[in-house]
Amino acid sequence: MKKIILLIALGVVFVSCNIFNLDNTDNENGIDTTNVDTIDYDSIELSDSVLYNYYDDAMELYFREIKSDSTHPNFNNPIFDTTEIEKKLKIIQAVYDSDSPQRNIVFETYDIHASTSLDFKSILASVDTGATEIKNLINGNIPTGNDDLDSILIEFHFDSIYAFHIIPSIVLYSSEKYNMLPIIEQLENIPSIIYAEPNYYNGDGNNITLNSDANSPKITFSHGYGDCPSGCINRDYWEFQIIGSEAEFIRKY
Repeated sequence: MKKIILLIALGVVFVSCNIFNLDNTDNENGIDTTNVDTIDYDSIELSDSVLYNYYDDAMELYFREIKSDSTHPNFNNPIFDTTEIEKKLKIIQAVYDSDSPQRNIVFETYDIHASTSLDFKSILASVDTGATEIKNLINGNIPTGNDDLDSILIEFHFDSIYAFHIIPSIVLYSSEKYNMLPIIEQLENIPSIIYAEPNYYNGDGNNITLNSDANSPKITFSHGYGDCPSGCINRDYWEFQIIGSEAEFIRKY
């Protein structure tokens, strides 16, 4: 009798599990999750419009991913991985290709882009202005006479500088875009460079954020308003989820 009861109980549990998963949907949003494995990047074709107008956005989203994780495989790589940037672009493309009023709001009404936190082409550095190589650098003489410094300047295309007159600091400008984090670390190994940091932008405004879950990435577009130069007082959000190769509007908040 006990065995019969146990078998009946197991059968009830099995049936119950299948009952609750028959529709294969997200209970809150009603999204079909039957075939959700990973995003199907191969089925998303990049348009010239997205490639041209949102490449910098994708680079920013990828850099944020790197910067937030010191164990990221590309954290110490100054060269941006174009394959990873392309993945971010394709997530944007999926939303761009979607058919919903919210898609029109984020791309057409507000023309929302990712807020850039720093410049990928410059570095701010505090320096010893008495050092020979720094004097040469400020005067535009490259090579400066310091082999380590010259190697960095040449390899990463730093071809101009701005020197502050009041404080012993300079801004190094490159003609190319890089992940500046490992370059900064290299610069700080030079005794005449006291410290270096990314050259940050100020202000606030519209933004794009990305939760790069491999199974179903969520990308959120936000419109900031109300004294944004000092920090937007108000913000509206539109969240989309990528399933397979398509984007579904999830919610506005």
